[in-house]
Amino acid sequence: MAATGALRPARGTAAAEATEEAATAPAEPALRAGALLLFGSAVPGPFREAMAALAAAGPPGFRALHVLGARDAVNPPEGAREVAEALGGCVLEHPGGHDLPSDPSSVLAYAEFLAGEASAGDATPGQASRTSPEEVAAGHS
Repeated sequence: MAATGALRPARGTAAAEATEEAATAPAEPALRAGALLLFGSAVPGPFREAMAALAAAGPPGFRALHVLGARDAVNPPEGAREVAEALGGCVLEHPGGHDLPSDPSSVLAYAEFLAGEASAGDATPGQASRTSPEEVAAGHS
């Protein structure tokens, strides 16, 4: 979504200023997120340059939690790691495939992240951290 311009960095951030000029999307995108949960993400080939430009622009101004499955055959984990490196944030890796973990520790990790209790999005692009669901739930990133 960020690569296509549908999702933009928060206003007032260096990333927002850098991408506003280069964007071909409408001046007022529909969504400016404060926190993102991304599940099994990947960068489609045509958007690799846009994702690289977003990463080079600096912190996007939102927290991100990247949830990826170690055995994801739809979007292999390497793709989700690439998105995490570009956007920054925290990587929560589970042993499953292309699914949404709903075990108690994962659900707690999502809730605490969305409540702002886990500092999972403090990393800058290119510095995504790797944590388990338990570490995110405990606020360690």
